[in-house]
Amino acid sequence: MNENYLNRLKQLVHDTWSQYKPEYFISMLWTDHPRRFETVTGHTKHFKNILLCDLYNLNKCSAIPDVTNRVGMTVFHEKKLVIMPDTFKQFIAFHTHIHLFNLNTFLKILTPDHLQQYLQYEVGRRIKKLSKESSDDYKGVDVKVWNSDRHLNYNFKDYHTYKYTQDGDLTLDVINSDFVC
Repeated sequence: MNENYLNRLKQLVHDTWSQYKPEYFISMLWTDHPRRFETVTGHTKHFKNILLCDLYNLNKCSAIPDVTNRVGMTVFHEKKLVIMPDTFKQFIAFHTHIHLFNLNTFLKILTPDHLQQYLQYEVGRRIKKLSKESSDDYKGVDVKVWNSDRHLNYNFKDYHTYKYTQDGDLTLDVINSDFVC
């Protein structure tokens, strides 16, 4: 990936976050372990539409408010090695990270635990591909309070890890991310 293009993407993300500091960092696993970027962006689009319609009690996605008047998301898809526990089959698959911001437009979300339960069980019950499993070692949805030291550049590291692989430069989901300029 062109280093200038990567720097412009980082600047776009950081400009959005300087206006709307993220409040939560969400990690999500998908039951089908998507291996194609198009698949994981499709899952995320469905998740985002279900979430925003549910949060704002809407029947149509076309009625979702502009990002300045609703909860916003910056979405990244990270590649990681997956080892299937039953067969020990190994492959590289995507999982999703969402930096959630502008929550003052919706006050129902109070704590990371509440948000995690809401996403995994309320929103997740309407999304077949979102992993519902939850144990101490494995969570289909994990929510942390956003910490700038840890999360500010967290997902940009993947650009360098997968720089020379097919689609290695496609971790920022520009289709499902919200930007304000």
